[in-house]
Amino acid sequence: MLATAEIFEFEEFRLDRHGDGLSRRNESGVFVPVPIGARALDVLSVLVERPGELVTKEEIMAAVWRRSVVENANLTVQIAALRRVLDQDRPEGSCIQTVAARGYRFLPAVTQVGDTDDRRGATVSRETQDHDAAQDHAAIQAAERSSQTAGLPPLRSRRRPWSLSAPPSRGRASDRHPHRRLRLRRRCDR
Repeated sequence: MLATAEIFEFEEFRLDRHGDGLSRRNESGVFVPVPIGARALDVLSVLVERPGELVTKEEIMAAVWRRSVVENANLTVQIAALRRVLDQDRPEGSCIQTVAARGYRFLPAVTQVGDTDDRRGATVSRETQDHDAAQDHAAIQAAERSSQTAGLPPLRSRRRPWSLSAPPSRGRASDRHPHRRLRLRRRCDR
């Protein structure tokens, strides 16, 4: 029951249902992926398809969870997750309006973008993200080397304060204490 358009833009966000998911435009105008769950994306898709309209809880539940039986609390949790992401740094109210006991309304203006390459802004490529991560890692290593040469303690400890391994098996009491083993043998010999 989803619309034919695959990409929607609203405020500083882009929703690409089959590509990057939800992305937010950064200061340089590049869309950066936003981590959010699949169910929340499905709920957002249903709301974005009908901006300004009341979408009932039943319609959302039928579109997102289809034949599964779930409680209304699941929808409430997904709406809360969406609000945390969408309303961050937003000066006025929430993007998603609750209509008590009926449903939800998506308030921002939404534009549908075709699948052509004339999209506003570019999406951050995986290669760019990997390159940035490599630069960050190199900077951390350089800072660690400089702090060690200056006689300072390392920036982060390489030792773990806890161990993931289980404690060694102690076995039976007679195996731990050899004098008990002798006593047990003497009792058995009698």
